[in-house]
Amino acid sequence: MSTRVLTVCLASLLVASSLGADDKDKLKGTWKLTEVKWAEKDGVTTIVVTSKSYLIIDGDQMIQRFEDKGKVTETKYKLTLDPSKKPPVYERKPLDDKTKEKTTTGIYSIDGNKLLMCSKKKGLPTDFTITQGKDVKDKYLYVYKREKK
Repeated sequence: MSTRVLTVCLASLLVASSLGADDKDKLKGTWKLTEVKWAEKDGVTTIVVTSKSYLIIDGDQMIQRFEDKGKVTETKYKLTLDPSKKPPVYERKPLDDKTKEKTTTGIYSIDGNKLLMCSKKKGLPTDFTITQGKDVKDKYLYVYKREKK
């Protein structure tokens, strides 16, 4: 009996530790922020990003880097993925105690060299659409493009 329980526990640990492994491999690399979208009362705002804003992802480590006029600012995060959810869920937790940022949870989608990350101020998004009047300044969609190596 105890052997069976131990086997089930070990199998559960192996499955849990492999969650997100494939997506972590797909996400590995540098991603440039290309646009940000959110809703206003009278429309959906889209900003095409021309500044240098990047995500650098390697396993469970994420660095958000901003480059502006020769100055580089970086924030480091622990990245946790749960691809078993539909849509898949991410959590990024700041590693620097000095930052005033809190843990952010959202959904993500990887399609080749395109990464979508969507988060809400309140709750977890269920899709990647931004709806005028409905999601007013609550839901944000970030679009990234993989940088060539």
